[in-house]
Amino acid sequence: DSRRAHQGRATASLISRDRPPVRGLPDHVQRRRVSVDPPRDGFGVPGAWRDFGTQLHLLAAYTALLRVTPEAGDLRARVESLVDLLLGPFWSQPGCVHAALDTDGRPVPNRVSFGHAVEAAALLLEAAETLGRPRDPRVVAAAERLVDYALRWGFDAGNGAWGTWASGVLARPRDRAMGFWVPFEAMHAIGRLYLV
Repeated sequence: DSRRAHQGRATASLISRDRPPVRGLPDHVQRRRVSVDPPRDGFGVPGAWRDFGTQLHLLAAYTALLRVTPEAGDLRARVESLVDLLLGPFWSQPGCVHAALDTDGRPVPNRVSFGHAVEAAALLLEAAETLGRPRDPRVVAAAERLVDYALRWGFDAGNGAWGTWASGVLARPRDRAMGFWVPFEAMHAIGRLYLV
């Protein structure tokens, strides 16, 4: 209803206050602008960095809110800028993403997350559809590469399992850990690609 849409827009304004849309958001913010060492997440990523997972959650939230308030130009700009951020500084060939950007917006080499890659594929396709470009060639090509890369390096056909993370050179990941959430993200992404 309109009350929920209004609350969602108010939350989006609060989250994005004082942040240019093109930069994304850091993983942690301080309530008061006090200079302290930023906390680190469970993987050791400083909270002042822009974590890929945080940007994915923002993209999902802003895309959903834009669907119910399509007249909101500021939300449209934020969705557009997050798509550009994910396909810009976060992007890495041959079809994966960096885990974080440092405070200057430079990619931080880290492990490859197959789950986040296929999740990104689905969310990018949904964002393009919501923006009125369901077959955006840049987004579709990126989604295909993300899914193909994850299928090639993250899927263990012998065991029917998906790897969650991998460390090592981006073109040849190693040290895979198997996770139960990745297949659900993969099904979502593959389904979205099928609909394009």
